[in-house]
Amino acid sequence: MRSRQYLSYRRWRWMSLLIAGALVLGACAGGAEDTTTTAGETGGGDTTTTAAQEPETTTTTTAATVEPVTLQIQASNAEYLNGEIQIWDIFQAQNPGVTIDVFAVNEDDQVAYRARRAGGYFPAIEALAMPQVDIGTQDLYVDLLTVDTEWLDRWQYDVRTAESEFTGGTGLRSLNPLSGFWFTWVYNADLMDSLGLDPRSVKTQADLQKLLVDGQAAVDARDDIDFFWDVGYHGWVWSSNYLGLFPLPYKDGQRDPYQQASWSGEIEDPSEDPFRYTFQYFKDAYEAGLLPDSFWLRTWDDMEVSYIAGKSVMMLHGPWVWDKMLSENPDARQLGIPATPPLVEGDPWIQYVASAQLTSGYRIPVENLDLPEWPIILKAFNFWNSPEIVALRAGVNGSAMAYNFDEPLALEGPQYTGILQEFQPGGLYEDLIITSAAPGQDVIAQYKNEDSGNFWDWQWSDTFAGVVQGEMTIDEALEWFHNQVATDYTIP
Repeated sequence: MRSRQYLSYRRWRWMSLLIAGALVLGACAGGAEDTTTTAGETGGGDTTTTAAQEPETTTTTTAATVEPVTLQIQASNAEYLNGEIQIWDIFQAQNPGVTIDVFAVNEDDQVAYRARRAGGYFPAIEALAMPQVDIGTQDLYVDLLTVDTEWLDRWQYDVRTAESEFTGGTGLRSLNPLSGFWFTWVYNADLMDSLGLDPRSVKTQADLQKLLVDGQAAVDARDDIDFFWDVGYHGWVWSSNYLGLFPLPYKDGQRDPYQQASWSGEIEDPSEDPFRYTFQYFKDAYEAGLLPDSFWLRTWDDMEVSYIAGKSVMMLHGPWVWDKMLSENPDARQLGIPATPPLVEGDPWIQYVASAQLTSGYRIPVENLDLPEWPIILKAFNFWNSPEIVALRAGVNGSAMAYNFDEPLALEGPQYTGILQEFQPGGLYEDLIITSAAPGQDVIAQYKNEDSGNFWDWQWSDTFAGVVQGEMTIDEALEWFHNQVATDYTIP
């Protein structure tokens, strides 16, 4: 398990001030009035303070004495463990006798964690380490529509039905207010300056290719840097994100209808398959010497460690590595550019956003229903999804939320200040187009066979390795992909 030190000092200080205020409010709770936060008849809605009332669904903020109990709750990511511990400190202050043990499961710990779960262990609240919710796994978790789950009206979509429509199952097991991770190029600005290069001069795919070539040549001339564009293997990133990201500059590479049609098995001709662009991109880059040797054998952590140590200049990554860098080097300058420039200058950039992860958010293992501490577990779950706390969670990871707040959400995370703010009106990339159509794998999720595993667990590294080394053609790689889909999904 990783260290908890992933939050930069600047953001830790900002979070601490907010949390300190919340702790003071929690300590002051009580007195003549029983202060409660009303969630409304169906969850969400207006926040009101009532005196000695018992609303239909409430989150009681009065500090109540309970039998000592420890709840084990999983962090969303190891990178955000420290910040989320501080948020859970608020709940502990409001609920004397309750101890929250927040733990993280890193990517390389997930197999061991799943084995532990299979052996009978279960936490109070779980996040990403287990397989996503589908027809085969939904009964492992509490149906949140059958208990007093609050704040459901705060989601910017019908969260009560979205999951079942997505999986073809029933009910609601997972809650995640995140609108989806933004994958962008991120680079060490000081290293980039020392190489005499400026990624923000990139206007087209040809410009990006020239940047990668010039950058690798500059790195080859130095002894203190190992890689210009660094890549490491991560099953979910490669299969769910890289696969769908690289086709976006092409008209026949868009999510709707082309990527969706490929996942659905509607495209039989490999020359028309949008994912040919992804395999071709990696093949060309590897043959040109723009990727680390045997990059498919490098782990995602290898890549991140190299970047943080100043041995790599540039990566294609989500938000969490920005925080990791600052936790190790608070003075580091990081900037970014959108993931996929257009083919022709003047055409809009298409910015990739990952799936909203409807089925891999926070859930409650069903065994908790039989525990005497069930009421406090549900209270903790409702606390975690309340407006004030979701705002703090957004502050920890610097990501936008598909959630309605009472006040505008001001993001200050390093990915936001390093690139995402440039997507706003007046920014460098204000005209870019953000992917909004559902990814193909989400469209067919409802047809997934029980006990078929996750598509990101397929042997993607072997397939990419075969393509870039000339041991497998792109047509064969696409055939492998479609065979995997046909095995794991029954699509009418």
